[in-house]
Amino acid sequence: MNRFHKAKVNKARCEVTNKIRYRDTHEATHALTVARHMRAEHEARGITSSRRESRPYECEHCDGVHLTSNEDRIEDRTLPVAS
Repeated sequence: MNRFHKAKVNKARCEVTNKIRYRDTHEATHALTVARHMRAEHEARGITSSRRESRPYECEHCDGVHLTSNEDRIEDRTLPVAS
């Protein structure tokens, strides 16, 4: 098991978007990092993934943070992604 492996946990979801709700930018950025590493591992094994989350953003409905695959959309509420 690598350091990025994490058991699936039932996370809270936004009632409007039904996306996973992260409590803050740090938690969302960590989830994004884990997703990127898992995607890279799968692709190295020849497994394709349709998951393409690329950045976190604040949700105006639940006041949480979600991940989106929409890279080119620039909004006032876009949060910086830590490397």
